[in-house]
Amino acid sequence: MKNYYSNPQIDREMKMGHVIDSPDTAIRWDWMNPSYATLAVVGDSVRSSRKAMVSKIAHNIHQHDNQAVFWITADQTEHSSSVEIDDSIAWLEDRPDISKDYDPNQYFRDRRSIFPAVYFDLMAQGKGQFRLRDYVPSITYRSHMEGPTHGYQRLFEGIQDPQIRETLLGAHKKVQNGVEWHITDTGRKFIIPSGVSKEEKAAAMVLSMWSFWSYICRIERPQQFLLIIEPDKDVMLGEHGTELKNYIIRTMDVIQKLTEELTLAVLLSSDTMFPVSEMAIRTRVFLETHESDMDMFTPEHKEFFGERLYREWEKGNSHVAYIQDFYSGKSCVGDLNPAAIAFTEANEAVGTGE
Repeated sequence: MKNYYSNPQIDREMKMGHVIDSPDTAIRWDWMNPSYATLAVVGDSVRSSRKAMVSKIAHNIHQHDNQAVFWITADQTEHSSSVEIDDSIAWLEDRPDISKDYDPNQYFRDRRSIFPAVYFDLMAQGKGQFRLRDYVPSITYRSHMEGPTHGYQRLFEGIQDPQIRETLLGAHKKVQNGVEWHITDTGRKFIIPSGVSKEEKAAAMVLSMWSFWSYICRIERPQQFLLIIEPDKDVMLGEHGTELKNYIIRTMDVIQKLTEELTLAVLLSSDTMFPVSEMAIRTRVFLETHESDMDMFTPEHKEFFGERLYREWEKGNSHVAYIQDFYSGKSCVGDLNPAAIAFTEANEAVGTGE
């Protein structure tokens, strides 16, 4: 039995397009290489080809491995698809922390504790208009036999205020009941709900990342993953204060660290620049933005990105992008037509066309 992942159909670079002034110079994403496992595509969902581009990447992988691609998305169009309930959080919470003999730095304990702390506080703020720390200043749990949600449950049950108690126990029950993932032709999708508060949308994002992280902890077979995070624009924008954004960064950081430890690539598909910089994502694709935290049409940005990019947009070429390798500083303007995105056997550097 193999103890490593092997699928020659997807164990290849993804040809994304070509350098605009050099059609023979390909732009490729070495998505299974840990050094290039993070990619951000920033652009308006309507005025740019971002969504089509990301969907094509997902489709290319999913058609050869229907267990590889996961989405966390605010796109509501897949609600009619069949649903799979993932109970990995509850499964993992019924298991103890890893002993210090195997986890001397307590990475597992620290990471598993981040998710419930952030999730329950966001649900408290979003549904109950209160802060978790005002009622649950700290928790303890029997780490030799269980996870932290059991400690939270015991504390929630002891809260005297019935409204506060029911809000928190309701959030806990939502975790225990499992997380819905929609089965689609481009992978499994968690759909961030619409029509709720920004805190509840952020909590849903956290819950989905918690579910994905727990699922990875649970499976025993070797598996390559692509996780596409397509956040709700309203959550990424606006004056939410630093706490909400810090919560998003903390949980995304847990996921991003997995790219250094496991066969996982993370693709952030966003209307906004936040949290691309905060996550130090390596390869960055900039398309036309609109009503974003990054105005691509300021004089400063036009000077930085170069007039060629804007000429292409004026022609209606919404798939032309500025591609940057944040680590090396190399960049180019590229034609990333979604219809042409495909696997290739060639071996070239990511993002620069070299």
